[in-house]
Amino acid sequence: MKKLFIYSILVLFIVTSSAGFSSAATSEFGLAFGSFGSARGTIVELRRNDPFNVAATTVRFGAGYVLGEDTDHIMRHHYLLVLDGIYRLQPPQRQGVRSYFGAGLNFDLLTSDNRSGSLGGQFYWGGEVTFARGTLFLEAGYGLIRTGYSAPTRGMNLLFGYRL
Repeated sequence: MKKLFIYSILVLFIVTSSAGFSSAATSEFGLAFGSFGSARGTIVELRRNDPFNVAATTVRFGAGYVLGEDTDHIMRHHYLLVLDGIYRLQPPQRQGVRSYFGAGLNFDLLTSDNRSGSLGGQFYWGGEVTFARGTLFLEAGYGLIRTGYSAPTRGMNLLFGYRL
């Protein structure tokens, strides 16, 4: 199943980097660490800014690994696929701190007991600043990871990351 997770990430990035997006869209690749649904995790992401020629919007595709207790206090690991829509409150060219908010879905591709889960979701506010040819960002919000067969993992999201 771990190979399936890795192959899913590769297919996701290949398909989304070329199909159906505006030629004016720009891409950023990033890595974030922190709390996702109150569990520790890491998320790898690809962001497409201004897809479909819609200004001030971003689509985020991601994959991640999260480890933490569900609401029944059972330790679980989750391999997630993430799809978010983001609305930027300031243009990317602005100097200083820029903010945005977003919401999206996550799918628990593989969880404890080698079973796939179901759809969950997240919403958040984020802030970012240009740093060393990239972008540092911090996101805070709420997340829900559902297994479909046991108690969910839910709670605060607090992610810190860097994008190029």
